[in-house]
Amino acid sequence: MRAFADLAVLGTLFGSLTFLSWRKWPHVLIDFGRELYTPWQIAEGAVLYRDVASLFGPFSQYFNALLFRIAGTSFTTLVVANLVLQDRWPFSAASSPRSRAGLRLARCSARGCRS
Repeated sequence: MRAFADLAVLGTLFGSLTFLSWRKWPHVLIDFGRELYTPWQIAEGAVLYRDVASLFGPFSQYFNALLFRIAGTSFTTLVVANLVLQDRWPFSAASSPRSRAGLRLARCSARGCRS
């Protein structure tokens, strides 16, 4: 039951912060242009590292290009995909023994521990 309460708190916090910060993020072209441009070019048929220069691994570029092909090329496509991926984080974090220990340590440092 305690794990469910922790997940409920994390889910509520996630939803609240998403609502409060919606579309108040960094400038799309200045701070985020490469993450939009590279997958857009790949979705249009360009080949990574041959037609489009990149210093990073190919997975996220091709994954985002697939999303652009499915849902259309837009900033909102990436935002929704990232929200879906981040929404899964609390469930995987709560199931990991290492993460549960980290949650207990954070709770302990915030409230004080009993030995």
